[in-house]
Amino acid sequence: EAAYIDYGIMMNSGEFDGLSSADGIRKVTEKLKSLHAGQFRITYKLRDWLISRQRYWGAPIPIIHCAKCGEVAVPPKDLPVKLPEIDDFRPSGDGKSPLAKVSEFVSTICPECGGEAQRETETMDTFVDSSWYFLRYVDPHYDDGPWNPEIVKRWLPVDMYIGGAEHAVMHLLYARYFCIFLHDIGLLDFDEPFLKLRHQGLITNKGAKISKSRGNVINPDHFTGLYGSDTFRMYLMFMGSYSHGGDWDDTGINGISRFLGRIYRLVSGNTEELKKYRELTYMQIKDKSGQLNYRLNLTIKRVGHDIENLEFNTAVAALMELVNDLYKLSDDGLAGNGLYYHSIVQLIKIIAPMAPHLAEELWEMIGGPSSIFDQKWPAFDETALELEKITMVVQINGKLRGSFDVPAEIGEEEFLALAMSDDKLLKFIDNKTIVKRIFVPGKLLNIVVR
Repeated sequence: EAAYIDYGIMMNSGEFDGLSSADGIRKVTEKLKSLHAGQFRITYKLRDWLISRQRYWGAPIPIIHCAKCGEVAVPPKDLPVKLPEIDDFRPSGDGKSPLAKVSEFVSTICPECGGEAQRETETMDTFVDSSWYFLRYVDPHYDDGPWNPEIVKRWLPVDMYIGGAEHAVMHLLYARYFCIFLHDIGLLDFDEPFLKLRHQGLITNKGAKISKSRGNVINPDHFTGLYGSDTFRMYLMFMGSYSHGGDWDDTGINGISRFLGRIYRLVSGNTEELKKYRELTYMQIKDKSGQLNYRLNLTIKRVGHDIENLEFNTAVAALMELVNDLYKLSDDGLAGNGLYYHSIVQLIKIIAPMAPHLAEELWEMIGGPSSIFDQKWPAFDETALELEKITMVVQINGKLRGSFDVPAEIGEEEFLALAMSDDKLLKFIDNKTIVKRIFVPGKLLNIVVR
């Protein structure tokens, strides 16, 4: 009923009967090659739609049309061909470029025969420029060629390319094509323009793609006017992973607004103390111990890692955990030591990439010199991340039967052996069969017996 399009077994193919079609393609081509009737060839299909556009903007195509000489390239000495200044660049509706109406641009002289000729009036798409402009960006004022080869060699290829999935078959494809071509003709030392590719996710509204046709467009100006750009930016970071995106929720931004408000109050309520501790380094803080010391260093490590890996939502989550710990200490009456104030100073620094305006204001409030963005990113103490002892509990059939202070990294078998050596626990297990164990690292071991 339909053609079979998958790989299969060749039939009615003479000497090639019984071969898999994948092997058969190679064998048949080899046979044709031996008969001088065919050959192996890889054909790359690249759309040419970016070369000729009927519009004003874009790079002019440097071709002159002469009735006698045909299509003639503009001589190198006359390059670049510059677009004329025109007032009306709207499409005319006749399928011609708006440039066709500019007679002083169109009419020219043939560089070969000197006769009357006309310039090409269609233009190249801006993709042509953006397919190689990263080479020019490193030194836009270089006058001895399209790019400065020494600076290009030092700065390129680009470390990371970020774009939507559609870029893989559009801009990225052409940029790679241009780069390979320029490499093959000896103008570049590298043949791939970008070392790493990351796709950003799609933001939806009630599950639907945001578009004007659906009438579900989110106007950023409205929310930046209500909450400020820091809140809007951080909500976009927090609403989902960078690579997957997320669904917009007007109420969700309120949570980020409250979170940033908590940070502001944390600083504004301790400005004098923070001014005293602002210049002290971590090593100069004497009272480094407990959960806050662990949380501070863990947050610095996590946020630094997550920002570098575009994992912004988990970076914001880590900041929230640190702020919660700082407020809990305050609520418990345990705030006020050096580590507490030091942690708030570091908090200002690590929120700066995500809430730059707030961080700058808070830095000024505590008398910080220059700008927050002139400060070094805080270092973290790896040893502070090693919790020596944690408390884990043992349950028998879901009921709490004991607890142990153990190393934080203890595994299931080691913790089970410890539990089985306790006489108080053994009375609940003796003469019974262990049918199941549920181990939650860092928290509990539940032993199911019958």
